[in-house]
Amino acid sequence: MAEKRVEPTYRPEWQERLIMTAVIVVVLGIGVGLLGLVIRFLDYIPASLS
Repeated sequence: MAEKRVEPTYRPEWQERLIMTAVIVVVLGIGVGLLGLVIRFLDYIPASLS
């Protein structure tokens, strides 16, 4: 089996894309989570005031 040796410093394009996708997914997940917390908080305030 003749496999190509890849230099440690060189990253394949798919790996770059994978990392970018992972970063985007994490950022979106945090954003959605914060949005959910804010909405829950805003729903909670009027209930506690009344």
